[in-house]
Amino acid sequence: MAIKLLIYEDNGRLRQSLGQLLNEKAGFTVAGAFPDCNNVEEQVITLEPEIVMMDIDMPGTGGIQGTK
Repeated sequence: MAIKLLIYEDNGRLRQSLGQLLNEKAGFTVAGAFPDCNNVEEQVITLEPEIVMMDIDMPGTGGIQGTK
């Protein structure tokens, strides 16, 4: 069974690259990739990831606050 994860990264190229890299690795499924944490609570509840990859410095709600 694949490990479901979410990616939060404001750099679009990096977000896309991470998503492609992780989706190609056996055992991982990227359930969502987002440019900010403004809706993080709703996204985590809806998508139910096992892992969240979080950038710390993003516009709006930053990664540290989003993790809380």
